[in-house]
Amino acid sequence: MSEKIIGISQAFLLGLIFLLIGCSKGKDGAVPQRIPTVYAKGSVTGEKVEKSIGVNGGTISSADGRLMVTVPAGAVTENVLFSITPITNTNPMSSGDAYRLEPENRSFQHPVQITLKYGSADLEGTIPEALYLGFQNQQGHWNLMKKNEINTLNKTITVESDHFSDWGIVEDFNVKADKDIIQPGESVQLTAYKCITASTEDSLLAPLVDPDPFDLKGKVNWRNVASMGVLISDGAQATYTAHTEIPANNPIFIETSISGIPLKNPVTGRVYPNSTLLILTPITIAGGSVVMLSYKGTDYVYTNVVIGAANGKLTVQGVDANWKGIHLIANANRAGAFAYGALSDAGKSTATINVGAFSFGTEYSKCNISDEFYSDGSFVVSKWADVGELVKGSFSGTVYSRNPPGTSCPNEAEKHNFSGVFQGLRQY
Repeated sequence: MSEKIIGISQAFLLGLIFLLIGCSKGKDGAVPQRIPTVYAKGSVTGEKVEKSIGVNGGTISSADGRLMVTVPAGAVTENVLFSITPITNTNPMSSGDAYRLEPENRSFQHPVQITLKYGSADLEGTIPEALYLGFQNQQGHWNLMKKNEINTLNKTITVESDHFSDWGIVEDFNVKADKDIIQPGESVQLTAYKCITASTEDSLLAPLVDPDPFDLKGKVNWRNVASMGVLISDGAQATYTAHTEIPANNPIFIETSISGIPLKNPVTGRVYPNSTLLILTPITIAGGSVVMLSYKGTDYVYTNVVIGAANGKLTVQGVDANWKGIHLIANANRAGAFAYGALSDAGKSTATINVGAFSFGTEYSKCNISDEFYSDGSFVVSKWADVGELVKGSFSGTVYSRNPPGTSCPNEAEKHNFSGVFQGLRQY
C-alpha cells in the first residue's frame, strides 16, 4: 500500500498466490485425451446492445464498455443486426461476466475482432500473462482460444473469430481461497488449479475439462515477507494463519517464487517453457466491512462502510472520519455488472470520489455540447444478499472533475482512473 491508509481494522484478502500454468502429461510425455465438460449456459445479467452493421464494417460495444467487436469491411454481404448481452460466466476457470454475441448461427466472410478489457476482478488469483479468451459452443463446451493478443498497457485481450457464441475470459491457471475475510488468529487456505484441455497442447482451439489441483513440490518457494503469522505450504495448497494482533503495517505480504513453468509473452504470444514467476500477495488482517480504493497513485482503505438498498437503488459507500471517500449507486437491487450512466436508467450506476478539495464523478460534460457523458467501466456487485449477510464486489473506471478552476471551455474536464473492491454486511 502507498502512503495513505485510512482506518485499517478489518481483514480482506486482496490477492492470491499465483501458481503454475499447464496441463497434465502422461508418463510418455503426451497430453491425455479427456472428454470435454458440458457447462450450463449463462443467464442474462444486464442490458442488451444492438447495432446494424453492413458491408462497410463497423464496431459495436457492450453497455458496460468492457467488450468491443470490430467487423471489417466485407465480413458480411448485407446489413446484419449484431448484439452483445452480458451473461453469467459458467466457466470455473474465470471471473466476471461473459457476453453473448449474436447472431450466433452465422459465419463471416472475414474474421471479426473481439476485444475484452480486463480489470482487477479478473486478476484475482492469476496474472495477465495467464488470461485467454474462450467461447462456449452450442454443446455447452468451453473452448480456450490459444491464439490471442494481450495488451497490458490498455488491459485488453483480443482474438479473431469467424463466428459468434458466448465469450469470456479463461484463466490458464488460478488460485482460490476458501474464505474472503480473515480475523486475527484465523486461517485461510489457498488451492492452485490448472486449466486442463481435452486436446493437444499445440491446438489453437482447446476444449476444456474440469480444473484440478496439482502438485508443485520442488518448483515453488513460499516466504512470509513480514514474518507476521504462520505460513505452511504443501504442493498445490498453502495455509496462512494470521497473528493474534492486527499488524502495524497492513497489509502483510506473502512472496511466492515459482520456477520451471511455461509463461507466454503478452506482446508476441510466444510461450517460454522454463520461466520463473515471482508474486507478492497482500493480505489485510482485520474483520468486518471494508472498501479499498486505488486513486491518483494512492491506495485507501475505508472501514466506515455503508451497504444497503432503498427505492430500487443499491448503494456502497466507504469514507473516513471526515466523510471523504467514495460513493457508488446502482439502479438495481441484485448482483450484476452495472455500467456507468444516468441513474434514471435501469441497470446503470454512478461513482463519486471526494478525497481532495473537489468532487469527481463518472458523469461529465464536453465543451459546447449540452449532453451528459459517462465514464467507461462499471460498478460490479458479484454477491448481493439479504440484510445482515455478506455483500461483495468491485469497481473501476474514470472520474471527471465537476468544479475545479481551469476546467471550463476550451479546457476539457480533468480526469483520473480509479479501481477497487468492497466487502461487508448489508445494513438496510
